[in-house]
Amino acid sequence: MEEFSRLESIRFKENEDAEPWRRMKNLGNLERRSLAIIRDLHAWRDALARDADKPPFKIIGNDALIDIAREKPQTRDDLAKIKSVSRYHLDRFGREIVRIVKSAMEIAEADLPERNEPKTWIRDRQLDARVNRMKSVRDQAAKELKIDPAVLAPRHVLVAIATSGNLDEAGAMREWQKKVIGPRLLAVLQPGTETNQRLF
Repeated sequence: MEEFSRLESIRFKENEDAEPWRRMKNLGNLERRSLAIIRDLHAWRDALARDADKPPFKIIGNDALIDIAREKPQTRDDLAKIKSVSRYHLDRFGREIVRIVKSAMEIAEADLPERNEPKTWIRDRQLDARVNRMKSVRDQAAKELKIDPAVLAPRHVLVAIATSGNLDEAGAMREWQKKVIGPRLLAVLQPGTETNQRLF
């Protein structure tokens, strides 16, 4: 009931993300010209999806967009050589896709989108150990309850608890999650706590 109530309260907000295309995976190896292509293809696909009232991937998948941005096809024949572009997409969108690519190729170098800076990640072995102990408890409880472990307590929640030692600092942790698994997650953070006790 808590999960459904939360979903009912979600409302769509326009322009919440200025660059939604950056949420796509596998952008790290693309140079700036390819990023401009993926940005424009993403906007084009999003407009089509909105008009059709469909999820964007139903228009054309992310893999195809990434491959198009990488290969930069200048003609319909070039586009046809990309394996991830189906015949359906070629026939229906081929001309428009090539137009978008050509347009992006004409963008001045100074106006191309910047690449994302790689994030440095310093491994915290003690934090990892705490998270792994909680993960074992969570996985056991999820198995007993016959639900997905990520529903019971996703990793970002485990990291938040391991960092703060406080359930209330765990971001999106729901009240039902706190009741079902919270005490065991806190208990396993204490040295010498056994992780194989049953949930009930």
